[in-house]
Amino acid sequence: MSEVLLTFVHISDTHIAMNDNTTFRREHYSERILKWMEEARAGMDEESSHANPPVLPSVANRKLVAEINRLPFDVDFVLHTGDIMTDPEPDEYTAVKEIMDELRVPIHYLVGNHDSTEGVQRILYGSDDIKPTHDFAIDVNGVLVVGLDSGTNGIDHGGNFSDEQLAWLDEICSANDTRPMVVGIHHVLQPLENKLMDFFQTQNGEEAHNILKKAGNRVRGVFSGHIHQAIDIVEDGILYSFAPGPITQGNLFPGQENTRGHKVDPAPGFSVVMITVNRTYVRRYTYTL
Repeated sequence: MSEVLLTFVHISDTHIAMNDNTTFRREHYSERILKWMEEARAGMDEESSHANPPVLPSVANRKLVAEINRLPFDVDFVLHTGDIMTDPEPDEYTAVKEIMDELRVPIHYLVGNHDSTEGVQRILYGSDDIKPTHDFAIDVNGVLVVGLDSGTNGIDHGGNFSDEQLAWLDEICSANDTRPMVVGIHHVLQPLENKLMDFFQTQNGEEAHNILKKAGNRVRGVFSGHIHQAIDIVEDGILYSFAPGPITQGNLFPGQENTRGHKVDPAPGFSVVMITVNRTYVRRYTYTL
């Protein structure tokens, strides 16, 4: 087996809520999106929506942490690709720390459409220097791990990047750098050809994808959430890998506008990603609540 450079756990869409009170705050939604969500949900079965989870977020996420901690091998970190909470006030991220501080390895967070970039930076990272978006690039064992905030400048809970973010990503991808690269983004960059999910796609996702192509085979994977299900997409040689959710799973796929009668595995889960000198391995883990 070729040399292992990096092993990490990919989680997403934990939707933790202060005191387990999941409240979609109306001020976070436009009238356009409220109308759309009402119409879209009319064609979805109960298991396809995470609006009314069958288990409390705190219970589900403590189980998630326990399952990660009991993995029988070492991991370098956990990558959380956003929607950490559901429409929180910044100070409410203390509820996340109560749960995630039990992890035995470091955790790196991305901002999703339901998150507060201020809360993520100030509470979860302990920073008083709040940036307009939460983006990062760190070296772990010779692998460049890049996190890009697609949620803060999003449009109607879809993704979007500022010109400054795209320029920053372009600088990274165009650099004379031989390190393998792992990228984390909450949202889907490309259309999924599904009416519901494409409403929430990234406005300038194609531009971001074209920038990522500049890095060539350095890009070992783009890891995302948002769709609450384990799906992999390969486009122009780039692997896009989406983590299952710890509470409920989505049930959306290209060409399927009504999910009734087409069930997916409802088990919660996470992904383990291994980066070797010449390969990317993604393995999904499921468990029972």
